[in-house]
Amino acid sequence: MVKNNVGCADKPAGDIDLQRTLTISPIHANSDDITLQIDAQETLQGNTAPLTAEGCKPPPQPRQVSATHPGLVLKPGEWSTWQIVDKNPSLTYKVRATLATAAQ
Repeated sequence: MVKNNVGCADKPAGDIDLQRTLTISPIHANSDDITLQIDAQETLQGNTAPLTAEGCKPPPQPRQVSATHPGLVLKPGEWSTWQIVDKNPSLTYKVRATLATAAQ
């Protein structure tokens, strides 16, 4: 939950419940590469809100973002990035996958 100061009095109000839901499914894995399907849903708040003609701050509006990556290919143990939103605000996921050894 994010609190914002709004109105001409710049008082706390206009709360936004920021949420993130990620679903990550491995669709291929071996010692050379790992492929993940990623579904993402985000509730974001922009970096700036326009002022009214009187110079007052209106309540910020939440921004809903949904994205799907059908096959992000990773080298085991190495980091990769997937940019979903490039500005206001930017949103980039940093992803890494490793293979686990089966217990005997």
